[in-house]
Amino acid sequence: MPLSREVLERQLSSARKALAQQAETLGKAGVEQSKFSKYPAYRELSANCLKISRRLNAVAVIEKNNELVAARKAGTEAAE
Repeated sequence: MPLSREVLERQLSSARKALAQQAETLGKAGVEQSKFSKYPAYRELSANCLKISRRLNAVAVIEKNNELVAARKAGTEAAE
């Protein structure tokens, strides 16, 4: 599901806010931070953040590759 960097950054920001809100809710309920991973809602939000982060990293790799390709094309066009 390729998306633009801006969309992924916005989604990641939203996911991190939701994760922080869930952590705050669990904290208020008296749950230790080390035990948050035992709660399905927290795990799901955490996995969502991780998934979006990985997508964002993949976009960075693709952008870098596109820059290299563009530079290589510019080099061959200049040689001709």
